[in-house]
Amino acid sequence: MQAWRRSRAKTSEDVRELRHQLLKVTHFKIKQAIQMGFFLEAIALIDSVSTDRFESILSRATGKELVFRELAATIKEFKILKIQFIDDHSLVDEFEKWIHSRNRWIHEFARLAENENMNYRDRRKATQACAIAGHELLKRLIRADKKLGSAL
Repeated sequence: MQAWRRSRAKTSEDVRELRHQLLKVTHFKIKQAIQMGFFLEAIALIDSVSTDRFESILSRATGKELVFRELAATIKEFKILKIQFIDDHSLVDEFEKWIHSRNRWIHEFARLAENENMNYRDRRKATQACAIAGHELLKRLIRADKKLGSAL
């Protein structure tokens, strides 16, 4: 499988503008998905934007071009490098916890485990809670990235 390299905003104005447009639309889509009850879509988009933000921070911190990875691997490298957010030291750990919830609902929404009796309504409430929690974490990540950005 081909390893896709992350395009860096610093490389050109076109890349910077395209990334800005994509992130702006994606943030709108996340809010819209939550409002309309499309919680799995919101969770998937939150995962994508969060991964992008963590990769951006890693790229700036290391000065290296990165290949696309999943959020868990990106956070693992983040922790290995011991990058700390200014004023929000628990954010990375909270994202790790959120990933478990995200995985449960993205991969297991339609699966029924032995001795499990969670109905559709309960699963929908759980995916709603996951989407809202992920959206709040994403907002915190963006704020923390802005503070950290000036320090890198």
